[in-house]
Amino acid sequence: MPIALYEFGRLAEHVLLEALGNCHFANQSEVHFTIIDSGENRAQARLMQESSNLTSICKIDYVEMALNAQEFSTLSESLLQSVTEHVVCSSTDERSLEVALLLRKRAANAPILVRRQQSSGLAQLLESNRGLPEIPDGLYPFGMLDERSATRTSSPTDSTSVRRRSTVNICAGTPRSSMPNAELTRRTARGKN
Repeated sequence: MPIALYEFGRLAEHVLLEALGNCHFANQSEVHFTIIDSGENRAQARLMQESSNLTSICKIDYVEMALNAQEFSTLSESLLQSVTEHVVCSSTDERSLEVALLLRKRAANAPILVRRQQSSGLAQLLESNRGLPEIPDGLYPFGMLDERSATRTSSPTDSTSVRRRSTVNICAGTPRSSMPNAELTRRTARGKN
């Protein structure tokens, strides 16, 4: 079941790489992503060119379409029903909210993560899931700059260096831990760490 990334720019690329570094399935299945983007920046081609081993460790489908109400209505119902998580990575708060509201009308019971710059205002309204059943599960803001600056504990150069090393390891097909994926899977299945 795919994770859908909307508007594939730098943030969506980081989300994809972070998911690859953290997702280890007991049945050894690949992580599946669906990238939905207007294709203006040809991000998929750039990502594949920079990360030649990426297709050997995950499955990526690419849907080229503008994310407006008219185009969004043509998006396959089966695709929307199969997605386990929607991640909206638009560059502006207004655009993120527009895509999230389009998804909320059509998406199945899957969380919708919405990139926002500020945790106040509309971001507070997006936090719709208060433990009550709801379809879809809810809208969740992420990536707020004011929250990130408040919780930062390391210097920018330290986190950038770690991020670069992690990205290189993931793209080279090397898992973050020194333990092979098969061993991680066996230990997880047995309940040992």
